[in-house]
Amino acid sequence: MRTSLGWVGFKLNGHESFIPPGAACETRPKTGPGTPYFEDASLKFRSALTRFDFDDNTPRQRADDSTIVLRESRKRDALTLWHLLARVEERQRLLVYDRLVTLAPPPAGVTKEGILRLDQPMLDRWWNELGFDDISVWRQWEHAWAETSALVHEKSFGDYLTKQFFLDSPSPDISAPR
Repeated sequence: MRTSLGWVGFKLNGHESFIPPGAACETRPKTGPGTPYFEDASLKFRSALTRFDFDDNTPRQRADDSTIVLRESRKRDALTLWHLLARVEERQRLLVYDRLVTLAPPPAGVTKEGILRLDQPMLDRWWNELGFDDISVWRQWEHAWAETSALVHEKSFGDYLTKQFFLDSPSPDISAPR
């Protein structure tokens, strides 16, 4: 996924990925979005990130690849490191935090302790300081979506199963196909 205008947000399996203009994010079926990055990052950076997101099966492999990402990161890669905070093992999180601080210091009121425990309001304030737009737009949309109750009605017609989705509407009459 590449974004050229605006930004895109994904959330699946507890991972959020925000892709601002000029950035990309690999996705895989049943796995969902990987960690966003800028395509001008080094090949070592991008390869390690792909392995971290989709191939590494052990904590050691993930730690090794996150170390490569940290070593290869530039100021612009604060985008990727911010996302990695919530994706690395707890013991790696301090290393990600320390590198991110050197690339893009956190704003006032955002503490090391808060970030290490993944305090969402603090993470959001830091995101807003990175210059990729205000994350509150996503949070408002996400909150509204979570509160929307979807009614799913299924009815069999021979060998076919139909599903009708209704958002915020009264229960429909589904006695006949539409």
